[in-house]
Amino acid sequence: MNTTNKKTAKTKKTTGLSGATSTEKISKKEQELRKKFEKVREFLAKHNVKPFNRKELYANH
Repeated sequence: MNTTNKKTAKTKKTTGLSGATSTEKISKKEQELRKKFEKVREFLAKHNVKPFNRKELYANH
């Protein structure tokens, strides 16, 4: 974990076809969600969880 108190909003400038530059910011909330999502993916890979399949769920009924 990062222990610094700095704002960690990363900015990336992109240039569109018109030549105007737009700034893409990744907020702290977004970064936290990405970290959580990564943890979930690791958990699913470790425990070999299959994705939810609705057809399998209703096949027995």
